[in-house]
Amino acid sequence: LGSNAFSKQIDTEDVALMVNFDMIGRNPDKNIEIIGDGFSTGMTQVIEMFNEEVALEIELAGDGYFGASDHDPFYKKDRPFLFFFTGTHEDYHQLSDHIEKLDFDQMLKITKLGSKVIEFVLTNGYTPQFISHLSWMGISLTTHDSVAKIIKVEEGSRADEAGMKEGDTIISMNEDSMESSQISLALRDLTPGETIKLQIQREEEILTTEIMRAKTGYVGIYPQSVPNETKQKFSISENEGILIAQAVEGGPADTSGLQEGDIILQIAGQSVIPRTLGKVLQRVGAGETVTCLVLRDEERIKVELTLGERPKR
Repeated sequence: LGSNAFSKQIDTEDVALMVNFDMIGRNPDKNIEIIGDGFSTGMTQVIEMFNEEVALEIELAGDGYFGASDHDPFYKKDRPFLFFFTGTHEDYHQLSDHIEKLDFDQMLKITKLGSKVIEFVLTNGYTPQFISHLSWMGISLTTHDSVAKIIKVEEGSRADEAGMKEGDTIISMNEDSMESSQISLALRDLTPGETIKLQIQREEEILTTEIMRAKTGYVGIYPQSVPNETKQKFSISENEGILIAQAVEGGPADTSGLQEGDIILQIAGQSVIPRTLGKVLQRVGAGETVTCLVLRDEERIKVELTLGERPKR
């Protein structure tokens, strides 16, 4: 609530970088998760450069996103951010979460790494620019110098099928000219199922294309992370594995035959973990039939599943 209120009371265009230290004192046996590196130009290299001095075991999320913390209002306004996180634990939000369970050496190292990045930005050694990842569309977009420039187009995505290419700039939407940052936010906030017309500039040429906002797919499961010992036992890679804690009765997963205890490794050929599931479902879209690679009873099987639409609450 405080972060959301703060972001409304200031001009967020003045925010060069928001750094969020949320739950950094537990789970010393796990890698330190850093979310946000893939949403700022050059951030991965900056973090890795300073981590050579700090020597933390880190896991960079790239364009994977988890928003349930104080950085989320800044992400929603296209401001660069970093979220340092060591994961949940059995004492999370419990009275049993006592001070003696904190790992202060780990907290010190995380704070040092974050402080070095902050100082680098503060002294103008580096000014990050926000990268919008429009998963439903399959593009990554920067809005630096008032130009909405496409820096990546995913093969087979809606943008790819519409003929968009890396290096193109989006100059208008539905024939309305707007600032580059407004274009990014407008594309993110489109109503699922809405079709829009985009004007694209490619070198000296102006092109027009239409694209429909994908309706985010719905699997109908309660997902959990796969325990490390299970991953090791069955040679599951770090970017694969969603344990089905429960399949919603009558939902797409239940209808397809997926069941509690199954481990989804891939959806439509794309590796998934709980943190990246939303991105994959945005891109694939509701109504599409996909093949899921599933680990069940020590055997890898393929299950056909037709994605639904998330029920309205």
